[in-house]
Amino acid sequence: MNSAAVYHRILTPLTFIERNAKVYRDVAIIYGQQHFTYSQFAARINCLASALRHGGMETGERVAFFSFNTDMQVTEKELIRFCRSHIAAFKCPTAIEFTTLPKTSTGKIQKYIFRDQEWVGYDRKIQGA
Repeated sequence: MNSAAVYHRILTPLTFIERNAKVYRDVAIIYGQQHFTYSQFAARINCLASALRHGGMETGERVAFFSFNTDMQVTEKELIRFCRSHIAAFKCPTAIEFTTLPKTSTGKIQKYIFRDQEWVGYDRKIQGA
């Protein structure tokens, strides 16, 4: 039996963070005056993932809609300019659409409405097909 095959695990960004959170106590991220260890960074990622799952997101879905917590008066150009000053240009959105979020009576976002809007004009609701 080949022992190398038994211990082989594909390295993904998530498995990288999980492994380093268990192995290293070193600082992983320095953001201004804040320092985060790998375990603190992994905890923050898991917290965000948990919130997204609780909100109805499923594995493999892309976060494409954001909602402000307050009534913000920002334009598309201002938001794109902000993104370009904080992240790499190739990661920045080229267009932003402002819309209200359809919600149920309990306040949950009705994400299937967004899905239907995004797939208008396609024969199948699957990427790459």
